[in-house]
Amino acid sequence: MISSLRHGIVGLACVVPLAAGCAEADLGTEVGAIYTVPTSSGSLTGERWLEHPWPSDVRRTPEGFIDFSGFPNPKGVALIDEYLDATIDLLDGFSTVAGGYVRFDGPIDPQSLPADPVAATGPRSSVMLVDVDPSSPRFGLPHRILVSFREEGGVYTQQNTLRWIPAPGFPLRPHTKYAFVVTHTLRSFDGGEIIANGALEEVLGLRDATERTAALAAEYEAPLEVLRQLGTRPQAIRHLAVFTTDDPTEEAMAIRDHLRGNVPAPDFVNREPWETSQGGNFVEYRAWYGPSPNYQKGVLPFEVYGDGGEFNFVDGVPEVVDTFDARFSLTVPDSPDCPMPDAGYPIVLYAHGTGGNYRSHLSFADTLAEQCLASMGVDQIFHGARPGADQASTEILFFNFQNIIAARTNGRQSAIDEVQRARLFTERHARIPAAVSHTGEEIRFDPERVLFMGHSQGGLNGPLYLAIDDSARGGVLSGSGSVIIITLLEKTEPAPSIADLVPTIFLSLVTPEERAELDLFHPA
Repeated sequence: MISSLRHGIVGLACVVPLAAGCAEADLGTEVGAIYTVPTSSGSLTGERWLEHPWPSDVRRTPEGFIDFSGFPNPKGVALIDEYLDATIDLLDGFSTVAGGYVRFDGPIDPQSLPADPVAATGPRSSVMLVDVDPSSPRFGLPHRILVSFREEGGVYTQQNTLRWIPAPGFPLRPHTKYAFVVTHTLRSFDGGEIIANGALEEVLGLRDATERTAALAAEYEAPLEVLRQLGTRPQAIRHLAVFTTDDPTEEAMAIRDHLRGNVPAPDFVNREPWETSQGGNFVEYRAWYGPSPNYQKGVLPFEVYGDGGEFNFVDGVPEVVDTFDARFSLTVPDSPDCPMPDAGYPIVLYAHGTGGNYRSHLSFADTLAEQCLASMGVDQIFHGARPGADQASTEILFFNFQNIIAARTNGRQSAIDEVQRARLFTERHARIPAAVSHTGEEIRFDPERVLFMGHSQGGLNGPLYLAIDDSARGGVLSGSGSVIIITLLEKTEPAPSIADLVPTIFLSLVTPEERAELDLFHPA
């Protein structure tokens, strides 16, 4: 319709001069948006997977779960098949940090895309992600996104795919409905029009809906009204997908609540005699505390797919699988300049990185002691004296590419570990006994000044802990990426290199040309 109108205007301008050789202006090449309404959540598979946008609530099963079954696996990688199997009936919404894809039947002009995340929120942006959820405090507002266009195809990517992700550091809101929209201001490779697909025009109400599109047209009426209020009319839309996010903290918060209500706060336990060591300006105490609950079910250490590793919910309610005692190293300032405050010493809970141990915090304990801070280290999951720890496999058990169920839960269990550890001081008010104290008196810790510090693996667990619990006054995170994608693409140490495993073991990308498709927007 728009294309015909433009041709008509040019024609009027040339009615008289035609005899003098007036030539029609070059309006550029039209490129069509690829869009279909699938017959079911899993009907688009393989090379057809992106004939409908991803993400989209159309991709839900009748039971309301996200359907990943059509994801392409052109090389028949067994690991991808396992991952897809693991997603069955798993998620009730889309990721708050992962992005999406729409396709075209030809190249577009990348210069017509928003240049940065802020530009993507502007009123004339050719691509927008808009909060269309009436229950959201950001209802009707665009969200910051990064966009990229890939003209060439690849192993897991197809030609002429527009990719987007939420700007790192700006995750989407949990349990919130969003609309991803491409408008007429996006241009083809030589400045021509982008043409909406007829099926989308039915969904937009620009054509009579058919039996296949009627339900979606009705579902999109409310989001389209939000877009109208922003100045984007249906006639200007070239691609549209509406989707709802999940809540990545929901299970962990349910377990935190269960822990607080059903598991006693831990205490120091006399499992072995206390050990002490003198540092430069601190004294180190080594002992055990417990109980610490494990909520992951299956066969420790959940090494391969099929061994379990998911949280244990029974009829929707968390249940503890077992408990364990954890060994710790705790340092206390030993200086006349740092007498014990009346409320006790402030204490820093330290979570070490992969390959570290419960005494890793000693490398900076003197610096903390100079500030009159106590510090405490414990064995992180699958390290040291933790149940299921295998010293030969420590580096791969946490980032467990062989068992995606465990991989997505190990970090959350680690966050629960920190919630319980903090209760030593916030609830139990645990004290170092006078009988082992270097002062001959009980050593107390301030329940109002518990702090957290995490590095690498501990830096990844830390945000999860801080997100679900307020027991720490604050936290310091080291080596903690804003999204896991960056870790998968760039983490090289400790061995084995995750950045090397992803293209080889995960995706079977063999040649340099194949590996070149890996970037922040890659669908796998």
